[in-house]
Amino acid sequence: MKTITRSQIPADWKGRRILLRFDGAQSDARVWVNSKEAGRHQGGFTAFEFDVTEYGLPGASNTVAAAVQNESTADILASGTQYAAYQFGGLTRKSCSRSNSGSSVKVVQIPSILVEASEAIFSMRAKALS
Repeated sequence: MKTITRSQIPADWKGRRILLRFDGAQSDARVWVNSKEAGRHQGGFTAFEFDVTEYGLPGASNTVAAAVQNESTADILASGTQYAAYQFGGLTRKSCSRSNSGSSVKVVQIPSILVEASEAIFSMRAKALS
């Protein structure tokens, strides 16, 4: 399934980070902005977003395309008979764009160590994006 739409990015977003968010796509999604691939996401029940700053043109009409396959490669390999394959697919929840002029934090890694069954130690490494 492929969805194509034209979207106007506000002119006052120039110089800001532009993010494209999808609240759900079942199950293997690829997204393009102005014919340039913005990213790929696998998994049907989690939201995801792509930084499309370098692809979008503020103050102009932009083409956003999404192709969604209802089975991931893992689904296909795990079920040769397609018995357990999902019967639905596509953009299953809303999508939107937003801009961000300040810094943000992207979590890079959260390793954990199990101390006991009821206790774990977490440490977090994060990277600041500007």
